[in-house]
Order: sequence, then C-alpha cells, then structure tokens
Amino acid sequence: MSYLYRSRGSVYELMDDLTVCEDEAYFEVRHLADLNEHAQSVVRLLNGFIAHLRRKANAEDHS
Repeated sequence: MSYLYRSRGSVYELMDDLTVCEDEAYFEVRHLADLNEHAQSVVRLLNGFIAHLRRKANAEDHS
C-alpha cells in the first residue's frame, strides 16, 4: 500500500507544480486547468483504490 500513498503524494506534488506554472505564467491557464482536473481525477481513483484495499484487509482480519 505504501506505493499507493507515494503515488498520491506525487500527484499532489504535480498539482503544486502546476500552481507554480500558473503563477509564473509558463502555460496558458486553460491547459493547466485541464491538467489539474486530470490530476484530481487520479487522486480520486487512488483514494478509492486505497479505501477498497483497506476494506478488503479489514474484512479478512475479521474473518
């Protein structure tokens, strides 16, 4: 599971980098917004998978 937490952390780091890109006007805001939406989607997917694995582990522990 630690690789999932690291992956999520990497996506958060990317999102922070996108904010810096916006602040420094490296890219058009519309492109950054699109990338940020995709990053948020990846975070939601990772969170869902982490939650699924936790529930599965808890169910196995109580069996």
